[in-house]
Amino acid sequence: MVCNHKSRSQVVLRNFNAGNFLGEGGFGSVYKGFLDDKVRPGLKPQSVVVKVLDLDGSQGHKEWLTEVMVLGQLRHPHLVKLVGYCYDDVGLEEGGGEDNG
Repeated sequence: MVCNHKSRSQVVLRNFNAGNFLGEGGFGSVYKGFLDDKVRPGLKPQSVVVKVLDLDGSQGHKEWLTEVMVLGQLRHPHLVKLVGYCYDDVGLEEGGGEDNG
């Protein structure tokens, strides 16, 4: 699932609170979430992990996208299956959030 519309991203992230916070990863905050057919028609309802990219962090958008692509191909019993990713490209067109170094 790729959604580049802010409204779709907000549907995935709705009802987030401190109780959903799991920790910090290399790219930003990690939360517990839930997906159902309101987000992706036909999807079996399931618990998910949501990683929110910290645009001010040391890891840039390109590195995050590389991780998404690799995780989308990996299958291992100790890794969570990637069911999709969302991004809000507002600002990226102007270079915001992009690691240009």
